[in-house]
Amino acid sequence: MQTLLGKLNGILWPGGEVTLWNGTGELTKFAQMGDFIYKWVLANNLEGNWIPLQGTCLGFKMLSLVASGDFNVISSPYADNDWTTNIKFWDSTSSQSELYKNMTQ
Repeated sequence: MQTLLGKLNGILWPGGEVTLWNGTGELTKFAQMGDFIYKWVLANNLEGNWIPLQGTCLGFKMLSLVASGDFNVISSPYADNDWTTNIKFWDSTSSQSELYKNMTQ
């Protein structure tokens, strides 16, 4: 898996209908692989090897889950398919990140 990941220049997790948490406190096999990929991307980024990781819909839920290690981050009251909000940067450096630096206000 490391060899395959080493050939990529970014990761995109799309949406879909997959269970991430088995209800007994463990990640499903799918989410375990997501956790592995997340940790690989994080390690590379900390070493200065920029690998972007984006999650859309379910992919964002998986990213939130593996980054926090806490299922509550993706459960009520915000686990709703029809809820949207704007991006709010809390400091000036966030808007200058590799992902957002070219985004218009």
